[in-house]
Order: sequence, then C-alpha cells, then structure tokens
Amino acid sequence: VLLSNLASELNVLANLLKRIARRSWRSRDFTLADLRTALVAIIAHLPVYRTYVTASGIGEEDGRYLDWAVAQARRDHPQLEGSLFRFVDRALRADLPARASGEYLPQEVLRFAMKSQQLSGAVAAKGVEDTAFYRYNRLVSLNEVGGDPSRFGISPAAFHHMNLQRLSAHPHALLTTASHDHKRGEDTRLRISAITELGDEWREKVFRWTRLNRSKRRELDGRPAPGRNDEYLFYQMLVGAWPLGVEAGTDTGFVERLVAYMQKAVREAKHRSSWIAPNEDYEAAMEGFVRGVLDPMRSRAFLTSFAPFAQRIARIAAANGLSQTLLKLTSPGVPDIYQGAEYWDLSLVDPDNRRPVDFAVRQRSLESTEAWDELAARWHTGEIKQRLIARTLTVRNRDPELFMTGRYLPLVVEGPRADRVVAFARCAHDYSLIAIVVASRLNNDLLADDRSLRLKASGWQGTDVELPPESARLHYSNVFTNDEVRGAARLPMEALVTRYPVALLIGQAT
Repeated sequence: VLLSNLASELNVLANLLKRIARRSWRSRDFTLADLRTALVAIIAHLPVYRTYVTASGIGEEDGRYLDWAVAQARRDHPQLEGSLFRFVDRALRADLPARASGEYLPQEVLRFAMKSQQLSGAVAAKGVEDTAFYRYNRLVSLNEVGGDPSRFGISPAAFHHMNLQRLSAHPHALLTTASHDHKRGEDTRLRISAITELGDEWREKVFRWTRLNRSKRRELDGRPAPGRNDEYLFYQMLVGAWPLGVEAGTDTGFVERLVAYMQKAVREAKHRSSWIAPNEDYEAAMEGFVRGVLDPMRSRAFLTSFAPFAQRIARIAAANGLSQTLLKLTSPGVPDIYQGAEYWDLSLVDPDNRRPVDFAVRQRSLESTEAWDELAARWHTGEIKQRLIARTLTVRNRDPELFMTGRYLPLVVEGPRADRVVAFARCAHDYSLIAIVVASRLNNDLLADDRSLRLKASGWQGTDVELPPESARLHYSNVFTNDEVRGAARLPMEALVTRYPVALLIGQAT
C-alpha cells in the first residue's frame, strides 16, 4: 500500500528527509533510496496508527512504539547502517540537534515529523483496515476498525481492569460499538463471534456448504471463482446479516446488499480484483455465486441447512447483544448509539451502514407500553434492545452522577459458571445510591429450550454474585422487570438472570 497507493506521499516525505540530511556532514551521505527504505520499514512496523510529536517532543508511550518499530525495521534490513536508522528515528521524533552552526532547522524537522504522522495513519487505515482485514478471514468479527484479529476476546477480569483505567484516565471518553465507518454492524459482529460457541458444528457446516455450492462456482485461469477465502468470508457475512422473519431467498434487497458487499470486499483485498484494476470476470463469478446460493429454486438443500443454523446463531447473538448493550451503557464513559442501532444492527460496511433509518417505527415502539416479557418473546424485532436502552438511559438521566463520576467496583462472582458473568457496581453518595450491573456471556448452552432469550435456572446453580458490605443492606429494584430484590452478601445468579441475560439493579438507602 505504501509503495503503490500512497507512493506519491511517500516520495514527498522521503525527499524532505533527504533535504534535511544534506544539512549536516553527519548525514549528507545517506542516499535517498536508503532513507526511503528505512522510512518505509519503520512506518510499516509502527504498531499504532500514528504517534503524536509536537515541538515539545514525544510522549513516553509513543517513544516506545517508535523504539519497537525501528528495532523491527533494523532486523529486516541489516544491510543498512545503524547510523541511518538512528538519523531517521530522531527525525521522526523531531529530535535532530539544531547546533550553533545551524545544521538542522527545527521547523523543517518538525514539519517532517508531523507529515510522517499523517502518512502513517493513512498507511494503517489503507494497509490494515482496507486490505489485510479483507484478506485474513479467520473470524471477521475481529477485523474491525481499531481491532486486532489475533485477540479473541478478554476475560471479565481484564474487562474490569480496562474499565478502571478508563475511569481514571478518560472518564468521559466516547463508548461506541457502531459508527458510519464500521466494517460490520454491532450485532452483525456478535453473530459472527457467536460462531465460536458452535465451533465444531460450524466447521462441519462449512464443509457441507462448500460441497453443496460447488456447482455455483466457476473456474478462471485454472482457479475456482470465488476462491476459498472469499467463499469463507461470504458464509460468515451470511450468518452475520441473515434477516430474521423472512423466508429464505425472498428478500431481494438482502441479496443485492450481499452482492455489493462481496464486490467491495474482493476489491479491497486486492488479490483477484481491485479498485484500480477491477477484474470483471472474477467479480461476475462472485455475483453469480451469491445470487445462485441465495436462489431458493437452485439452492434448496443449502438454504434448508443454512437457515436453521443462522436462526440459532441469531438467538445466541441476541442474548449476547443485550449484555453488550447494557455494559456499554453502564461502563465508564459516554455511550454513543449509532443511528438505527436501537434495534439489531445487522448492517455491513459503508455504504450499507448509511442506509435511511425508519425512525417512525422506532418512535412508535419506544412509546409502546407492552410488557418486557412480550417484547422478549418476539426478540427478533429488536424492540427488546430498544427497551433496554430506553430504560437504562432513563436511569442515567435521573442519576447522572452515578455513571459519570460514580465509583466502579468489580464484583466477585463465585461458582461453576463464574466465568460466564460480568458483574460490577457503580456507586455514588457514599454507597447510598448504587447500581448493580450483571450480564451473562457465552450464552449458547445457557439458553432455555423455548426459542426465547430466557436462560435456564439450572444453569446457574451454585453461582453467586458477591455484593460489597456497604451495599448488601440496600433494597434493589430491577430496572427491566420491576422485580424487588433484597440486598444480601451474596445474590444467586438464578434469581438475577434466569428470565433474561441481563439485570440492572438500582439500590437506594431508605
């Protein structure tokens, strides 16, 4: 990417660096080619989008990022002199000495450092998000803006640690799970992530689907079209965005969305097509494959196999989605809800995630007086998610100090299912006002057998949430169900989340 899409910007930066190098006898012998090679290697290895260098210097953390990038670049290019890497490193830090003889001009060096920061951000966005993330398709829910495909989730303990750090350093920073620029909607991602809860079955299904859809593939230049990697991406996206309540193959709008998505995906990957040089034959083969696979007349066996699996995944993801939404709305920070994400957000990459939103429908459901149980029974509409958001935001609006400045207390969970629970308290006014947040995770084998979002009471036996002594004396009300809960040193999970995967208890001294 740096040598092709951004070659012009790279050449400008390399020439500026060469001009700086010529100002001192210590660096004037460095060739433009070597400076360019070192610069490319360092930027390519930078583990963050950019560093932040100003006239005041570089921060300690950014300095460590540069240390690592330079070390990796030197390892990759042992033929280049160490003095050259030291020069480029100092230039990137705006730390070249301005001696009395006027060897290096501070403003010129600072200009180089700041322009390099602008370029490194573009390289990360174009090279990682818009290229690598479309090639490395192991589990594409991890391939999100700012994400790390090698990080398969975190433990509850790590989650609490990050929240405590956020409360200390950035208590009012944005908390978002969807935006105009995401690769997949927040609930699309959760569905794809839910595949990991059915890993063995998923592997068997994919092998079966590739056999069933063999006739939909073509051969181009001796290779299948679509290729295996693109086909595997397609199955993940199909699971992630599969429309609920629609008979398989009858949603023509969904087919068109998938066709457009896969065309963009193969161009971004730049393997067998690209924006600069579109491969019309390969893209036509991909479109024919998508349309053929989703045609009920041609793919009855596939759709009969796929639809029930997609429904199971959707239910698991819906339970996980309620948990994710509650955690976002109650963790340290300012929650942001992207347009339309009040319901299940099953959008794809832009422009799909910028489609018009039917706010009139959302307004009507927001004003509905239907009971929580009724909304939960038809969870596929997404109204249950909207109700959770509305009630939680009502609590935040009523007691803003509880979530904006209140303490964050990780709660100890003990029992055989302790690793399935994220629980914490937000406290204000010396514990006279407290919110207990409980969310279940990895919900597949905890869900009841009635196709609802209810959890099995038997799944939580022996698993308890411990309350801090100051809060055990309070009386609590469940924001979602209006159930009254008497405070105690330990609250059994089956009393908190049997009906639903989440609980928000508000306790107040009487």
